[in-house]
Amino acid sequence: MCGFVGAYSNQKKIRPKNFHSALKLLKHRGPDASSVWSKDENLFLGHNRLSIIDTSSNSNQPFISKCKNAVIVFNGEIYNYQTLKKQLNSIGFRSGSDTEVILQGYLEQGSGFFSSLRGIYSFAIIDLRNEVELILVRDPGGVKPLYYKEDAGIMFASEIKAIKALSYQNSSFDETSIKQYLNLGFIPEPNTVYKDIHSIRPGYILKFSNNK
Repeated sequence: MCGFVGAYSNQKKIRPKNFHSALKLLKHRGPDASSVWSKDENLFLGHNRLSIIDTSSNSNQPFISKCKNAVIVFNGEIYNYQTLKKQLNSIGFRSGSDTEVILQGYLEQGSGFFSSLRGIYSFAIIDLRNEVELILVRDPGGVKPLYYKEDAGIMFASEIKAIKALSYQNSSFDETSIKQYLNLGFIPEPNTVYKDIHSIRPGYILKFSNNK
């Protein structure tokens, strides 16, 4: 299943203790490995892994590209990753994972590569080339969850409770969403029960850089 959390802010330093606490809240999603990657106290990625494809530590996440230009956290499974892997130019993959295929495909072909993915997934990529850019992606079927909140930058996670643990400001309930849940039995995306926490819609990509 896996679970991840991340935060990117140009305005406030992210407290490592708070970040590790947020990641710990997702421990049930991935008991096999847990790790954090950070840069300059304002950019953090954390991942709890449930090992399915390539169960070795070579596939632990956050996963850093060979060129050191990008980092990914990923939840899900790409069914056609072996086929896609043969189409990429990279020589000497470090793992047998679908995670590395996603990252290398992005580095070679950009976000257009994501349309080739067949599977269920949500993931976040930090692109360190030129200016830092965050890319959040969710599968077209909306099977794998991914939430975000703009708060002195952006925070995102596989579950809302991890975002709340990181937030600088408390989130208030959205009365309209609550009424929708009572009437429909669900809350239409991208809304959630909180006013300022949103879901990435199925099949959508969100890009964040320069606090936009």
